[in-house]
Amino acid sequence: IIGLPILTLTLLMIGRQAQYAHHTTMSQIYQNTADGFATVQRYFMDNPEYRPYFYDGKSIDAVDPEYVRVSAIAEFFLHAVHNLTIHRRYMQEYPWYVWERSLRDIYNKSPILQQFLYEHPDWYTADVHRILTGRSPTLGTRPPA
Repeated sequence: IIGLPILTLTLLMIGRQAQYAHHTTMSQIYQNTADGFATVQRYFMDNPEYRPYFYDGKSIDAVDPEYVRVSAIAEFFLHAVHNLTIHRRYMQEYPWYVWERSLRDIYNKSPILQQFLYEHPDWYTADVHRILTGRSPTLGTRPPA
């Protein structure tokens, strides 16, 4: 007679522990996603001269000495978007569409992001292309050098 209430209480506690573990995992997933973008933002705070290439539509020519650095920032940013697409699979209840809107806005204002994704379509998943461009990629069609 005592065993049934104890069993019930034990099962309830196990269920509560599972919920706590789930919330902890979701928090870690969010933090991992946010960290990549925070790294880019910190870089822009420390090096504000590069921010216009991503937020203000400023173009950069391939012969510019800063091109390699700006291109590397674009690559890092796109990898952060890729990580978001991976992490959101495990945290579907989070409103990722808010991130997607801001990322699409940044992409639309950044010639270097557009160029890098265009030149390396196979490096990123179809989800990355859909989030940023609103369409699926044409893989294997890298433009000629």
